[in-house]
Amino acid sequence: MRPFSMEGCGYRQFGGVGHLARGSAPEGEPQESQGRAGTSSARLGRLRRSARVFTRHGLFATSLVGAALAVLGAAPALAAQNVTGLAHPPAWAVGKRVHFFPSPSAIPNGLQKLQAGQRARHPRGYACTSGCGQGTPPLIYRGGSIEQSPQVYLIFWGSNWNGEGAAAKAQTETFFSGLSGSTYQSILSQYSGPPQSYISATATVAGNWTDTSVPAPSNVSNGTVGREIEKAISSQGWQSAQESVNTQFVLLIAPESTYASEFGAGNFCGFHSAYGTATYSVDLYPSGVVSGCINHDPERNPANALVETASHEYAESATDPRPLAGWVSSDGEYEIGDMCAWVPRITLPDGAHATELWDNRQNACASADTTVYPPDVSTTSASGLQEIQATLNGTVTSRGQSTTYHFQYGTTTDYGSSTASNPAGSGYGPVSENATATGLEAGMTYHYRIVASSAGGTSYGSDQTFATVSKPAVYMNGTATQDAYFRGTNGAIWQWQWEKSNGKWHSTELGGQALGNPTAFVETASGNQDVYFRGSNGAIWQLQWEPSNGKWHLTELGGQTGGEIWRSAAGSPVAYANGTTQSVYFRGTNGAIWQWQWEKSNGKWHLTELGGQAAGDPTAFVETASGNQDVYFRGSNGAIWQLQWESSNHKWYLTELGGQTGGEPWRRAGGSPAAYLDEGSQMVYFPGTSGAIWQWQWEPANHKWSLTEL
Repeated sequence: MRPFSMEGCGYRQFGGVGHLARGSAPEGEPQESQGRAGTSSARLGRLRRSARVFTRHGLFATSLVGAALAVLGAAPALAAQNVTGLAHPPAWAVGKRVHFFPSPSAIPNGLQKLQAGQRARHPRGYACTSGCGQGTPPLIYRGGSIEQSPQVYLIFWGSNWNGEGAAAKAQTETFFSGLSGSTYQSILSQYSGPPQSYISATATVAGNWTDTSVPAPSNVSNGTVGREIEKAISSQGWQSAQESVNTQFVLLIAPESTYASEFGAGNFCGFHSAYGTATYSVDLYPSGVVSGCINHDPERNPANALVETASHEYAESATDPRPLAGWVSSDGEYEIGDMCAWVPRITLPDGAHATELWDNRQNACASADTTVYPPDVSTTSASGLQEIQATLNGTVTSRGQSTTYHFQYGTTTDYGSSTASNPAGSGYGPVSENATATGLEAGMTYHYRIVASSAGGTSYGSDQTFATVSKPAVYMNGTATQDAYFRGTNGAIWQWQWEKSNGKWHSTELGGQALGNPTAFVETASGNQDVYFRGSNGAIWQLQWEPSNGKWHLTELGGQTGGEIWRSAAGSPVAYANGTTQSVYFRGTNGAIWQWQWEKSNGKWHLTELGGQAAGDPTAFVETASGNQDVYFRGSNGAIWQLQWESSNHKWYLTELGGQTGGEPWRRAGGSPAAYLDEGSQMVYFPGTSGAIWQWQWEPANHKWSLTEL
């Protein structure tokens, strides 16, 4: 069992004695400042650090702070109030991460002065009648934790809860059991913590225990409070709960209890602090030295006043578990309940009383919030990058509404394509989502973002980019050189050339603005080198090296014909030389396979739409013996298709490979094919949808295609 101590981050434990870590301050606690408290605040900070020696249960063994307050006067009192919520906090709380709900009787001039001060600080605090939601909301997030799914453990200390305090106990139980799904709890669901998590509209009473060992505890101190919480945890088997950031132990002290003078009970009605990973709050029944707290209730009803204190501390524990590290006013003084501490109390639909809470959205104190919020989304880095597909990633926080998501993607921020819509749940924390974008082009930069929709609206993630894998075009140019052409990160076509004479590779930027992979070959007769690629304007371009003048020439195919029809490429081309002609095949924007053909006899390029519906880039070769030209591509139905030019009758024929076999097993291509001719037999290889490599083989002997999973 962990010994009870109101230590927070920034403290180290040595043999049961807590010390502030050297050079640090508790998470969310103001550093030394020359602000409103000026030099006195800084001096007080140094004195506090000198005085931070605690007993096992957090009480000061010695206190220099009391002397410091007397020496420094009013300014240190203001500094102490900024941290704890009390002008003169008890010694055991100074320098600790603990925040109090002050008693009206502890403030000079009482409730009237506090109400006036509240009006001055937050003129819309009583009721938002005009300008609601305008201006800068005063609660800001300081980076600490929140209770995303509050789990409340009620501890009623004393058997007097079954007598004088019965009405207060019943109303307390009504308040907490009615939180889940209420419009009061929904006020909290606008407040978030890391990473992209919101407080849920659901809150659960996970435990409820009454300690009847005494009618009312006596001589209550910080130490006995800690031991009572430990007793509840041990006797009720709540050990695992104390390890959860969502746990809130709520200790309610029975009527007729007495308090040690050093506890300072007359100055406050309740407080909350950290209990290891979990949090705890202490709520004092307004009787005896705590009777001033009855003034929180307009009817001066002790049961109402207690539950109003409990609601105040509950909300502050949920939004700021480590005081002043979560959601706090911009001036660093007030939590969500403090902002509305002097607003008249409310009665919830279930009959329980409560305090109003600050609502940043309405920029006013509120008793309910019925806002349906749109989801939160975040686009994260893409993964699984391949030539023609990628996995798009993001996170969605549904904020309590049934939500769906999809990804938009494309080569520009206009996107143009999207993945299928999928459910993202209805939770309050971030959920990682992904989808696969297919039919992409190799060597291309794509934009993408996640989009999520619910009854609260549609949210768009930030734009991100990824580049598909680019493959170079490689060939041997005789025995002296090797050439590799590729698209560079600047979009230009580059060449790596190996020169056997000096045993070195040379890199050269050839030019152009390419989208996708290049294709290349050497014209055997002339020695010209030809590189083709899809340009950024959608046209097919040629880079040609002419040995006769030692220069590269850049040409847009069809650019001399006028019009825009030739600017129709939607993928990377494949090219080869067939005697005196050059052929370039590509997928058009309409999905069909197109051909650019150079006819040396007339010195012109001719553009022809061959047909088909391609879902990727084609591959092609010439059958040397027959002169037939073969183009293979993945069709929109997932099958491999062949376009074959028969030189004997000068016609193109379109065939679905395997279409004659019946059934659907051949429609399993997951990417673009590669093909070649092997001694009269045609081989077509492609990735299947399962990730395996498959082969279509044409067997001339029986005039059939056979499909094999390799």
